[in-house]
Parts: sequence; structure tokens; C-alpha cells
Amino acid sequence: VKGFRQEDGRRIEQLRRNAVFKSLDDFAVRVKLERAAMERLAKCGALECFDGKRLDVLCDVLGIDRDPESKLALQESEVAMDFPTLSAFEAID
Repeated sequence: VKGFRQEDGRRIEQLRRNAVFKSLDDFAVRVKLERAAMERLAKCGALECFDGKRLDVLCDVLGIDRDPESKLALQESEVAMDFPTLSAFEAID
């Protein structure tokens, strides 16, 4: 996988030898890859074994439409900012 570090691959292999990954969340928690590395794996299809479809896995990795309890969901520090209410002129009906 282009841009994927060898040491990350070795860590995945070692952890896999210790125990099977039960889910994408289990994989993310145990392997502790940077988000960019998780995205690379999802985009190349390496994580399809968890959710079946590449796009579904990528959405899971990106935290799109995720359960807030998920280990992959956006962290509280990443919560969207509160914006002021739109004026009547700015609002689209």
C-alpha cells in the first residue's frame, strides 16, 4: 500500500498472531494507527473483511454516520463548531 509504513504492517501482523481482529473497532483500538494510515487501508480494500464494502469501511474509518460510542467516531475535540443562526436573508427555504 503506497504510503503505508512497514512498521505499521509488522505491528498488524504481530497483533493478528496474538488474536484475531473481531471488528473494525477492535482493529483500530489494538493497532492504534494514525487516521491517514487507516484511510489508506480502507481505500485499498484491506479492511473489507470487517464490513464487506470498501465505501462502508471508509465511511466507518472517517467517522461518517457512526454510532457515537464507536472508537472510530469523531472525538469530542473534533465536534463541529457552533455557528450563529442564519438571518432571514441567509436562510434558504
